[in-house]
Amino acid sequence: MLYSDIQRLSSKDLCFHLGKAIKEDMKNKKLKKGIVAKNAGITPMSLYRLCNGENSSIITLFKVLKVIGRFDTIDTLVTAAPPEPMSYYGEFKKKKRKNEVTSKNTVTKEDLRKLVEEEGEIEWNV
Repeated sequence: MLYSDIQRLSSKDLCFHLGKAIKEDMKNKKLKKGIVAKNAGITPMSLYRLCNGENSSIITLFKVLKVIGRFDTIDTLVTAAPPEPMSYYGEFKKKKRKNEVTSKNTVTKEDLRKLVEEEGEIEWNV
């Protein structure tokens, strides 16, 4: 089915085609419905409803996709969303705290290089 065809489908028809694709994938991988349902933590009836395009939750869909190894289809949607601004702030605070602790106790190569450039030639007394 082409993407342009999918855009024209009603929600009910889309659920039907999605269930059909899941059913076909399970058949190709020779997965038993009872085992898929058990590993997904859902009832066999929930799996039946999902595979037949009937009323099922999106959580059921995600659980089944994980079990049958097709969760990568959702991955593109999840990674497309930008992170929330507060996540940047949390990372910034962690890095700042880490740098404050380490900067007090360590001397970097750049610090030594600057010291040598400022002082010129240094005689080392050993």
